[in-house]
Amino acid sequence: MHWIIRTIALCFVAFAAAGCAAPNHLEFTWKDDQRRVLLMPTDIQLSELNAGGIEMPNAEWTANAEKHFLQSMRRKLAEANSHIIEAQGGFDQPAEQISLIKLHEAVGKSVQNHRPGAILSLPTKAKAEPWTLGPSVNKLKQRYNADYALFVNIRDSYANSERVTAIVIGAMFGVQMQAGVQRGFASLVDLNSGEVVWYGFLARGNGDMRTFEGAQETTDALLKGFPG
Repeated sequence: MHWIIRTIALCFVAFAAAGCAAPNHLEFTWKDDQRRVLLMPTDIQLSELNAGGIEMPNAEWTANAEKHFLQSMRRKLAEANSHIIEAQGGFDQPAEQISLIKLHEAVGKSVQNHRPGAILSLPTKAKAEPWTLGPSVNKLKQRYNADYALFVNIRDSYANSERVTAIVIGAMFGVQMQAGVQRGFASLVDLNSGEVVWYGFLARGNGDMRTFEGAQETTDALLKGFPG
């Protein structure tokens, strides 16, 4: 029943993600001598969607998803023949690093909503003009001796039994209610310029990061088109 409800939500999620016609990634080619990729601490939150439609963060689900996703990311970057450097995570990470992760969330949402071809694309923004996190990312280059940084932001929610019941009852009366959805974006950032040289997006009614297999599938979907 849960997967059926999540699938129904896909149509509404696709529209909210600014249109299926817009490309979900940029083309990018590595420089052979610059494949040192800094894997930033992933910004992931898994929530339970209650009967009233409120997302309640679940710490256990989130912790498991972070662990599974990290393993999957290591595999994906290894397949791209990249030298992986893992940034310091947890409560001990530098303040400027935390600020850049938050900045990426804002920039990533802007790219997702306003990139060329999206429903909310900005007509005044030249297609050739890059999205950027600014020159402050150079501090990451100095700290970790990396060429690029990969930022990831994922929000995933799952309708509980009460929410599923409410959706079914609502459908009987012609009322549409949102089920749990999976939304995410990833950005590969040049640490010399701050430019976003590649991005990928997710906005769908399926996917489950609470299991290792599900996290692998989500990683593959999010990084589809990632430079090899």
